[in-house]
Amino acid sequence: MSAVSPERKSDPVTEVQGDDSAGGQRGETTPGTASKKPLLPALAPVLVGVSGLSVVDALASAWAADATMGARLLLAVRIFLYVIPLYLVGGLCLAMFLSLIPELGRRAVAAGLPRLERGVAGDIIASLLPPAAALFLLLVQAGEIAALRFHNHALGSLVVACVVAVAGVGAVIVWFAYFLILRRLRERFVGRARWSASLRWGLSTVPVALVVVWVAGANWQGFRALGLSLLAGPIVGACSGVVFAVLRWRRPRRHRRGLFLVRSAFLLSMVVAFAVGSIFPDTALRVIQAGRWSAHLLRGAQALTDIDGDGVSSMFGGGDCAPFDPTVHPLAFDVPGDGIDNNCLNGDSLPASRPAAPMWIDEFSSKGKSRNLVLVTIEALRADHVSFLGYGRPTTPQLAALAEESVVFRRMYAASSATPLSLSAIFAARPPSRIQVRPGRIHPGVDPVTPWFPEILQQSGFATAAVVGDFEIFDPRTFNVGFERGFENFDTSTAIGKERGFFRGFPSEALIDRATQWLDGQGQRRTFLWLHLYEPHALYEQPPGAPDFGSDRQGRYDAEIWEADRQVGRLLHYLDERGRKAETIVLVVGDHAEAFGEHGPEYHASTLFDTQVRTMGVMYVPGLGHRTVEQPVVHYDLGTTVMNLLGVRLRFDELRGRNLLPALQGQNVEPSAIFVELAGFKFSRPMFGMVDWPYKLLHIAGTASFELYDLERDPAERVDVKSAHPEVFARMKSTMVEHIEGAAP
Repeated sequence: MSAVSPERKSDPVTEVQGDDSAGGQRGETTPGTASKKPLLPALAPVLVGVSGLSVVDALASAWAADATMGARLLLAVRIFLYVIPLYLVGGLCLAMFLSLIPELGRRAVAAGLPRLERGVAGDIIASLLPPAAALFLLLVQAGEIAALRFHNHALGSLVVACVVAVAGVGAVIVWFAYFLILRRLRERFVGRARWSASLRWGLSTVPVALVVVWVAGANWQGFRALGLSLLAGPIVGACSGVVFAVLRWRRPRRHRRGLFLVRSAFLLSMVVAFAVGSIFPDTALRVIQAGRWSAHLLRGAQALTDIDGDGVSSMFGGGDCAPFDPTVHPLAFDVPGDGIDNNCLNGDSLPASRPAAPMWIDEFSSKGKSRNLVLVTIEALRADHVSFLGYGRPTTPQLAALAEESVVFRRMYAASSATPLSLSAIFAARPPSRIQVRPGRIHPGVDPVTPWFPEILQQSGFATAAVVGDFEIFDPRTFNVGFERGFENFDTSTAIGKERGFFRGFPSEALIDRATQWLDGQGQRRTFLWLHLYEPHALYEQPPGAPDFGSDRQGRYDAEIWEADRQVGRLLHYLDERGRKAETIVLVVGDHAEAFGEHGPEYHASTLFDTQVRTMGVMYVPGLGHRTVEQPVVHYDLGTTVMNLLGVRLRFDELRGRNLLPALQGQNVEPSAIFVELAGFKFSRPMFGMVDWPYKLLHIAGTASFELYDLERDPAERVDVKSAHPEVFARMKSTMVEHIEGAAP
């Protein structure tokens, strides 16, 4: 006998709808009758929610700007007015989806399908939550196993498929068991509806809450990288929508003019957004750079309005100057002299002159002293955290001792803020945009036609080895960038602890051990060794035995720098002890720097401000002694310089970096300008930076945005001075445009 009497049975549609009737009064909808305006009950709370989300998003986006409080508030208003139409469209889609569920219920009843007993629908929904949470957890673990533990992608895919199949069957079993439990509990508490509902949803949401807590804890650093404001917006939006829905349910109103008001608000927001975009053309760029959810919405709108499918829209700040021609867009390479502005930048370019070959200087070529080369690249090392460059904490005592007998590049710039680009620029001795690439399965790679100085050294008789660990960008089976080219021994055997995009542990000690073992076996051969160290890449942890510089993020970051420095000291001690240092060039550089939110984004590979590209460079040359180079230098200058020091002329004229040897005699190296880039490989919207001391110019392709900074007076890069120095701006812009239009196709 059913525990629910016939008198207690009711139409589940009426029960669920409540206030969702055509006239807005509770209980007016009759069973099986479709509402005349099913969208309106869900529309108002959803629109209130997305409006709250857009307000939080605009404030978070503007807060990241380097400006006064008043300027930030004005920027927040601009961003809000610019993106609110996109939020309204998204809210309308969500409201349509929500209104579709009860509407389908009405239509099912009208079609003669049996009605569910009171509460059965709630039991079904509630019992689905725990198996769904468990299934999500298993899929996350399966994906992590496949991504991190299987270089064989076919085997990894098979593992994921098996886990999905087993988890799917298990989820069905868990759901059925949970459903029976909830049914029994509801029968036990019949007549006490509140107790029944509380137990039902309590038992169902506790497992979900546990999974949410676990996922949040395990991925906390990942959420920090995305920005916690990414979570604040949806929370505020959901709360505001729920509060509005509750208030509206308690004081129902009719919807006579609801759709008219929604249409009017949407049209007005479109007009205002168009006006804001016209008056302030950099608004779209601000949203893309600093927006949270709005950046994704804007990118989606740009993708939907990309008429010719070239990857760039002519609307929403996309910058496509030919919306119906897929060969013309800001990401294209300009063909000189064809009469077409292929990249929407400054008209058609003139035929570019062939870049001059670097200058060879016999005076500095090897005369027996510099027989070998050791290159050490250190992850995420910013210059202003290096003690011998003026930092207050003793983070680099070993490197400071090396600097006293070495060449110190006080203004060392990474060629990019992304590791694949910066390291490629070192080995190719040219800017990233000048590197020929070839297609790859996951990531484009360096084309073999591009000169690669490790390969040149190998062809010149050097024994070559790279000890880099199992970071995926070095795996030829995944990223396939081509870093293994030219290395007889490309050692990726050292495990690098990873956690959802970050590194854990301290692998540099093991890497140094592997490197010294290889050197021991080379005898009297000329050698080139490349070591890539991972401290102080995030996650920032306190290494055992390191000084305690503080428990905050920068304190732990400094402790990891100290650990990397300690391991470099071990390598230097080995070279000295074995008598190798007297005939070995030792070059230690950072692969890029690391931001702590000074310009909004954290970590690296997102901007070209100095916080992400200004790093450390020190080069020990036997017999040369201490020198200081004040002129800005960049990664792609290093290969040219060390090849001259080693006396290797093979293919030297094919390199495009500057030879820095004149700077060692106190002379300026020409050209004086250097370029830093987030361009090429996988970066869809290239960024370019140019440093011609003391000025720095930044530009994002496809936009009219050019920012000029005086690094001597404004090292934090907060004040755009192009209006104060129009002649400097015009000269540097012309040089940058020429550089961009000469990029490798």
